Amino acid sequence: MKKILFLFCVTVLFFGCKKDFDGVINPENTTYKIEEIPSINSFTYTPADSILPISILFSNKGSVTDIKEVYANIFSSDGNQLNNTGINLKVSSTNAYSFSGEFPLSESYPNGKYKIEYYVVDKYNSTNKCAIQDFVFNNGKANLPPTISDLNIIPDSLTVSDTSTIKITLKAVDPNGVNDIEEVYFNVTKPDGTSSSSVTDLFDDGSAEHGDVTANDSIYSRIIAVYSTNMKGTYIFKFAARDRGKKISNIISHNVIIK
Repeated sequence: MKKILFLFCVTVLFFGCKKDFDGVINPENTTYKIEEIPSINSFTYTPADSILPISILFSNKGSVTDIKEVYANIFSSDGNQLNNTGINLKVSSTNAYSFSGEFPLSESYPNGKYKIEYYVVDKYNSTNKCAIQDFVFNNGKANLPPTISDLNIIPDSLTVSDTSTIKITLKAVDPNGVNDIEEVYFNVTKPDGTSSSSVTDLFDDGSAEHGDVTANDSIYSRIIAVYSTNMKGTYIFKFAARDRGKKISNIISHNVIIK
């Protein structure tokens, strides 16, 4: 069974909890304790099986009379919360200590490690995060690399006597969905043939600082500064994108001349 990190157990600090419990929150007001979170090692999306079951079992050695509500939040591999409101976990009609619910997953969600956070609201309206569970999601699609196109570098030839700027835009798409793109970037080879091992990211965040007009439209942008002290000559810019499966797109090269 996958190890689950529990953030609190019950009023007893040093006994009465399973070994997976390793923290306490508001022990004075907590009369319940968690017995089990059923393991979800992985989930593969299919049109016939898209519903993720979510459940939590409290120990019958504790009390659930103080529990007002149990809910969960689910986060995808890119850190986005998938549910707009808490996923309500309802008490079982046959077991007052068991709460369960479900959440529909989509083939448009990115592959990778997902996280479920469990919360309890008690009769005092105090909300406590009680458990965290990880699982691996597979959207059922073969992982294909992203593709980049429509590169624009304005200007790509300039005479620099003071600080100038260059605006770069690039389109990047991925067959597995926009959320599968992990990074769009470039590196530069200087006129003397040297280059850095580091890369510079482009952004699709709608930020004027990055020169991006519209967020999440698959057009990635960057504004870079050019100084009079920069080496003069031809710079070779190489652009690429990487997805969450670490597959690399096609490479686009473009020369920029600084005089």
